[in-house]
Amino acid sequence: MLPIHGSLNRVRENFARQFTPDKDGFVHRQRQRGAAMPVSAAERDDFVAAFDRGIGRLFWGVLAVVIAVMAAFQLWPDILPPTWRPWHEAMVAAGAALSCGTIWWRLSTAPDRVLERRAIVAAPLDAAARRRADFAGLPWTVLSLGALLMAGLIAQTLSQPGPTDWTYIAGGAVGLAFFALLGAIKWRVTRS
Repeated sequence: MLPIHGSLNRVRENFARQFTPDKDGFVHRQRQRGAAMPVSAAERDDFVAAFDRGIGRLFWGVLAVVIAVMAAFQLWPDILPPTWRPWHEAMVAAGAALSCGTIWWRLSTAPDRVLERRAIVAAPLDAAARRRADFAGLPWTVLSLGALLMAGLIAQTLSQPGPTDWTYIAGGAVGLAFFALLGAIKWRVTRS
């Protein structure tokens, strides 16, 4: 979640953007693109507050649990059978990713589940409007950092002594082109 969005505040802002002001309160659009459903200001505030609390607990909770489990494996390596010990980091990463993804999904789709029977007041956004919403929410910092990391990968590979590993250079070039393409699309779509 943070590698994509950059910070907890940006994650909170992205969630709150699902609710847009309407004449009598707000409308909720699932992932900022779905059909619009009316929501009162109090309901919107409750959804946003619950998400804000939950996402903070998720981030710090997963971080604390991962650190505690890794420390336990280091202090008491006999906890795991000998054949599993080389894989303890992968098991912790997989467990953290699975639990984090599940909790993230529950937090981010809470309004969808509560409002699923509510009357629809507007159709989902068309493809062009969805693209504008998607690219408007994609921060320039993420695109810049991604391009910078890909350029750094290429530079680091070229600076290594010995034969050049062209796989890293090709991967970095593809990644750099990908971030540049996303930047060009974002610029074009958000300017129109």
